[in-house]
This record gives sequence, C-alpha cells and structure tokens, in this order.
Amino acid sequence: MYNYNNIFIQVPENVCEDRAMKLDPSIQINIQNPNDGDRVAQKFTLSFEASGKKNLRKLSVVVDDTYVTSFDYKGKTKNLSRTETVDLGSEISEGEHTLQIVVFDFAGFTNSATTTINVVKKDIYAPVLPEENIQVEKNEDGTYKVVLVFKDEMSDVAG
Repeated sequence: MYNYNNIFIQVPENVCEDRAMKLDPSIQINIQNPNDGDRVAQKFTLSFEASGKKNLRKLSVVVDDTYVTSFDYKGKTKNLSRTETVDLGSEISEGEHTLQIVVFDFAGFTNSATTTINVVKKDIYAPVLPEENIQVEKNEDGTYKVVLVFKDEMSDVAG
C-alpha cells in the first residue's frame, strides 16, 4: 500500500503535462454503498455507479489519502454499475475515515467522489430482521412459503 502524499520527499515542480491527472467533471460518480457514516469491516462491499463521455477503465479506492486497491474495466464502459469487495488490509485503523473512489477514463481523465466510513475491526453487531422483510405466502396446496431477509448493518449485507 502506498500513501501517495509520501512518495516524494518534495512535491515535484516540473511534471510532464500529459502525465498529470486531468480532472473531468463530466465523469459522474455515485457511491451507493457504503452510505455516509456507515460502519464497515476490513472487507466490505462497495457499490457505485459511474458514467462518462469516454469509456471508463479503472476505479481506485483511497482511504485518508492512502491507496487501497484498484479495479480495471475493459470494453464498452461509458456507464458502470458495479459492486466490488474492498479489503482495507491492516493499514487502515478502526474509527472514522474518508473513503474516496477515483474513476479514470481511457483518455486519462479522472473524477472522484467521497463518503465517510467508520471502520470496525470486529463485527459485534447481530443481523436484524426488519418486519417489512418478512413475507409469508400460502401456496395452493395449503403449505406456506416464508421468506426472511436479514440485514447486517455493518457490512450492509442483506439476504
């Protein structure tokens, strides 16, 4: 893992113009999960939507300016709707952090979105069964079909 702020002892003053990150506000990003302030474990689910004028090629995950991981995309990817598993590793401590996702297109342009997460190393929260997630249906043969959908708030897993 790299902390990009610490790669150079001194920030370089002369950068090749075609190598610097180029911001493109037309790249739209919506972080769907986790929501702002959600508790997450070391491994959690990241759901997002992103769109751009050009095909999108990569998404990087950064926590408090520390690079965590990247996901590469190929093909016709002007519109992405993805769910990825992120492993924070041991570098990220418990507590509140800023989660940033950075999306890159094939032309080298980028944009980012942020949310706040609360990292919890040990899951001590029991799943819950919201009343609206209980479905009971009577079958024609007199038996019942029961569907129970539990929700685990920490990892935002439902099923």
